[in-house]
Amino acid sequence: MKVLTLSPDRDASSNANSPSMHIGSVTPEVDRRRVPRLILSGEQFRIKTNGKIFSLSDLSETGFGIRLLDAADGVLYTVGAQVKGELRSGEHRHPVEARVRHLAFGPDGGHIGLEFEKISPVLKSFLDKRLSPVRLGAALRPIPSPGDYSLWFQGPTGTDLMVDLHENNRLKRFALFSAGKTIFFEDDVIRTGNYDSLPKSEEMRGVVCWDTYEVQFDAAPDPQKVRIAKEMVMSSKMPQELLKQLHTLLNPN
Repeated sequence: MKVLTLSPDRDASSNANSPSMHIGSVTPEVDRRRVPRLILSGEQFRIKTNGKIFSLSDLSETGFGIRLLDAADGVLYTVGAQVKGELRSGEHRHPVEARVRHLAFGPDGGHIGLEFEKISPVLKSFLDKRLSPVRLGAALRPIPSPGDYSLWFQGPTGTDLMVDLHENNRLKRFALFSAGKTIFFEDDVIRTGNYDSLPKSEEMRGVVCWDTYEVQFDAAPDPQKVRIAKEMVMSSKMPQELLKQLHTLLNPN
């Protein structure tokens, strides 16, 4: 398994002024990627047993991840256990039944990965709207980059878009993580894949946490994931010149 990070350690000098998407077949593989995440988020889970509230690290159509700031809170969970609580997002409150699928603990806290057990029509409607690429894109906001990418755009439900630019402001590479799906452009190649809501490790840096995820790359770029990325990016409020470059990249034909 290759261990790769989002740090700028790749030579992308070739074709620097004209990023293009290579759509040839790519051998399926699993890579580890370090992703900056804000420790606190606007989405929360309130567990029913004792009323404790935890920040969501990810949210998808099938489940969610929560971040533990105190590893002692891990005693509330065991793999396979059913958990009841309330999913909170802004003014929305939804009762949730989920089952613990993954656990990870460290000196700074930990993560719990949960899978929805029952999804009511109301909750499904909420997830469909909340995870809409257009809405997620419109909610992306630039925040100070931790340094490994030129720009960092952060959104709700664990959505993160990192963009790296050359000195002439031409696109060098980018990485998008959202709802268990990811898309990368690096070395003039686009790759798509999936990642779990539970990181393999984490490193705390103030309000930013570097989470390490295992990404299962697709054998070839998945058109649906590329479409989702396009809808999200084009709905954002990024600088127009950057939007033009990304639009060209995500529309190769």
